[in-house]
Amino acid sequence: MFSTGTILGLSVNRRAIGDDLELSDTRGNFLRLAEFSSTAFPVAGPTRTGYSLTASSVYRPSSFDGNSFDPNAPTTLNPGTYSVAYAIGGEAETFDLEVSSDDTWKDVLQSLALNLNSVQDRFKMETETVDVPYYDPSMSGIKSVKRFRGTVTAVDPKLDWQLELSENSGDYTAAQLNTPLLSTLGLEGTAQPGSNAEIRVNGRDMEAAGDFTLDQGRLSLGVDSTFGDPGNLQVRDPQTVLQNNLTDIVSAYNDLYSLLRVNSDILAEDLPGRFSGPYKARQDDLAAIGLRNGEKDSLSLAPDAFSTAYAAEPEDTGILLADASRGLIPQWQQAVEQTLEQQDADLVRAPNTLKKLDFSFENALNNEFRSLIMDLLG
Repeated sequence: MFSTGTILGLSVNRRAIGDDLELSDTRGNFLRLAEFSSTAFPVAGPTRTGYSLTASSVYRPSSFDGNSFDPNAPTTLNPGTYSVAYAIGGEAETFDLEVSSDDTWKDVLQSLALNLNSVQDRFKMETETVDVPYYDPSMSGIKSVKRFRGTVTAVDPKLDWQLELSENSGDYTAAQLNTPLLSTLGLEGTAQPGSNAEIRVNGRDMEAAGDFTLDQGRLSLGVDSTFGDPGNLQVRDPQTVLQNNLTDIVSAYNDLYSLLRVNSDILAEDLPGRFSGPYKARQDDLAAIGLRNGEKDSLSLAPDAFSTAYAAEPEDTGILLADASRGLIPQWQQAVEQTLEQQDADLVRAPNTLKKLDFSFENALNNEFRSLIMDLLG
């Protein structure tokens, strides 16, 4: 027998709260009576698939970059009341600013920022100290001086929102007629008018004020630059990607270590150990996640053991492999960089009697092993 009804669901933006959500009854037993409980997997991972992408526009909020002034110098604005108008997202308002005869440029800019930020929340003005270069003929060169300026930026604008600032022409004050506020401060024209992000995904045009969400919210996509030729984005299982990359690194390690082992009679005693040592120091732990020692100290990765370990303890597995201070792969990277910094003569036992090495340390180390490590560590 089928029936219809209403289901109450609660979802949380984890990026906004940062922590897990907990619910409890403070009066009555609603949660128990409604059988309100958490799901085991509240958000499924993104679908493993591919996307064809082009990007024609990058999201940029409206912004204004003002002129820079000597913060302690007296303002050249006439004393009096200034009236300014703004418009954004269908909201249009005016506000006043009072300028006194003893105000400095820093006083004016800070007062303007305080007024702007207190009457609305759709844009924000900030003040900052900047280094401005100038040519000083007496000192024969380019110097810099500290200056003060204001910047205005739209805050989380919606689609197609653009910020406009203007002198309130309908209510010009006497002070404003002679020294317009915005043009004097350099805030009458936008440094960046504001634009939506525009992409084409699998033949479908999309527009957003910020990042895009695909696959019913499971995939977030941001655009940093435009590109006209279609690019391919592949969504793959992170465990599979990590496992494949680790397999490639282990194979490259075996090639390198075999070279060092075969030439161990002429190499500095500590050289092979630089690469085998990080594994041997945590051999039992690494073997438990499937990275095992074989014949002649070669390594191999057991896929099933790695999959089991990663599924059960992904954080611990990540620490063993990639922790900056004690992970296997960063320690291998350190060994590579340390060796590349040395001269070949410092890496052999008897440089005076050895006419020529049969191989180059540069070629042996600055190769696939090194590049795979750097790719994996980002």
